[in-house]
Amino acid sequence: MSAVYFFDTSALVKRYVNEVGSGWVRAITDPTALNDIHVARITGAEALAAVTASRRRNDITEPEAARIIADFRHDFTHQYLPIELTGVIVAHAMALVESHPLKGYDAVQLATALAVRGYLAALGAATPPGSITSKSFMLTFVTADNTLDRAALAEGLIVENPHLHP
Repeated sequence: MSAVYFFDTSALVKRYVNEVGSGWVRAITDPTALNDIHVARITGAEALAAVTASRRRNDITEPEAARIIADFRHDFTHQYLPIELTGVIVAHAMALVESHPLKGYDAVQLATALAVRGYLAALGAATPPGSITSKSFMLTFVTADNTLDRAALAEGLIVENPHLHP
C-alpha cells in the first residue's frame, strides 16, 4: 500500500544530491513506490536555489547542476503534488513563527503540511467505513531540519528525518 508524505526542501534535495539519507529519500520518492509526495509550491524555488548555490560554491560541477535541475523540474511537474500558497497558509505560518523558532519559509513549509493533513483528515472522515482504511490518509512530514522537525512534532505531525536513515 502506498503512503502519503509531505517533503520540505531540506529533505527533498537529498533525492538529487548525495547526502546522508539520500538512499532512503530516493526509495520513498521512487515512482514505483506509488507514494503520494506533497510539496509546497515554494519548494521549486528553494530547491533550485540550493542547487545553484552548490554550483557557485563548486560543490558540484556545471553539468551536474544542469542534470539535477532538469531532473528536479521534471519530477516537480510530473511526480510531486505541489500545494499552492494561500492566505490561510501564510496566516498559519505567521502564527507558527510566534510559537516556534522557525525561519519564514520553514513556517510556510510546516503550515502547508498542516493544511495537507487537514485535507486528508476531512477526506478520511468523508470516506465510507470499510472502503479505505484511515491509515491511507496519514501524512508523514519529512524534513532534514532539526528545528522544523521539533516544531512539526509539537504540532502533532508524524515526522521522519532522513539523517536518521543513513
